[in-house]
Amino acid sequence: MAADFVIYRVIGNALPPRHDAEHTLRNLKFVLEREPGLPGCDKRWLLNRMVDGDLEAECIAMIEASGQGLQVIPFDPRSYRAAFYDASGMPAEFNPFGRDPEQTSPSHVPVKAYEWMMRHKSLRLIDLNAARNLAVELGRAEADWVLPLDGWSFFTLEAWRDMVAGIAASPDALCAMLPLSRLEDNGQLDDPGCLPAATDEPQIAFRRDAPDRFYERLRYGNMNKAELLLRLGHPGPWDRWQAAPWETMPPLAAQAPGRFVACGRVYRLASGASGEVEENSGSRHVARYRGVSRLAHRIDRLLLRHHRDGQGGRDHGALLPQATWPAASSLADLAREAETIGDGPALPQGATDLSEGRSAARVALWTCLRSASVLTASGVLAGRRDHLEGAAGLLRAGFNDPATALHPAASGARRHGGWIDFRDL
Repeated sequence: MAADFVIYRVIGNALPPRHDAEHTLRNLKFVLEREPGLPGCDKRWLLNRMVDGDLEAECIAMIEASGQGLQVIPFDPRSYRAAFYDASGMPAEFNPFGRDPEQTSPSHVPVKAYEWMMRHKSLRLIDLNAARNLAVELGRAEADWVLPLDGWSFFTLEAWRDMVAGIAASPDALCAMLPLSRLEDNGQLDDPGCLPAATDEPQIAFRRDAPDRFYERLRYGNMNKAELLLRLGHPGPWDRWQAAPWETMPPLAAQAPGRFVACGRVYRLASGASGEVEENSGSRHVARYRGVSRLAHRIDRLLLRHHRDGQGGRDHGALLPQATWPAASSLADLAREAETIGDGPALPQGATDLSEGRSAARVALWTCLRSASVLTASGVLAGRRDHLEGAAGLLRAGFNDPATALHPAASGARRHGGWIDFRDL
């Protein structure tokens, strides 16, 4: 027989300064040991793309020892490697990839600009809304109501009973909005008189037949829960929150607007973040971005090191740790070849349009890329700055200077943009 309710708490990556691994384990232990049994409710956990294998293993061991169920969404390094920094759509003054190097940087680049540039990486690392929606789908097979909660949500018995009573009194409701109180210290739960007011985004419970879901294209910290609150028509301070003007996600239409009840209360355990971080929603937003950014940089470094140590770096001319420099004779040969190139454009004249004279154009492109590679290798390995400058001049001539730049081919009727011509790059 299905339970009346099932909770799926979602735990993701620790993101200092927003929260850290120590508080992940501390709060997990607190929920498992201190939350009372909730009548009519089964409890589950969903571990979401945790990149720290040791932390994930500790969480799994603690949950299994408690007897509560769990599901794991594994971190996918292959998918993450395909994610890239992307400033497309942003105003030029905020775009470090598209700004003229002679242009002065603005005195203040908004956090939303940096967050936008790393949106693909953020989704691959966290994708919280996809995890929430998975929790809803898993829970629908088990219970009449599913609660896909943020990991450190905690119920007192009184708050739980109030929620159950509110849902029972609203038979037409497809969702329940559970007001959220953010704790400064978990010890506040021991004194009901110290509990803070419920002023934050509510948690959302879904009836088994509720049709609306979280918008999976919205990344963590980018109104990913507030968007659903707005869509369903639940009022709050999120009514005034504004996405950056360059955000391009098309809006979703609510399938069952207004069919919700606000009832009960849930408590958000203390994150362990500083008072400065916890000051308001704006400071928490900045801390979330910084946490995601630090994690992405750490994973990028680990993946690059793994690639290099696994011999893959040889494909890119990298020296492995403890490797010897090339023999003097090899360096001399390289330098001599670089000298024959000089610092000219080395592009066959009249063959820079890759949509015409395809054989000559491909030779032009290949010549540009190979010559720049030889000059760069000589510049790095032989310490020849003039060769580095020559390589830079070649690449400017081949790709930046309108008078000599190579133009992508229009490959047949389907016009693929000439990417096949760049296979040697």
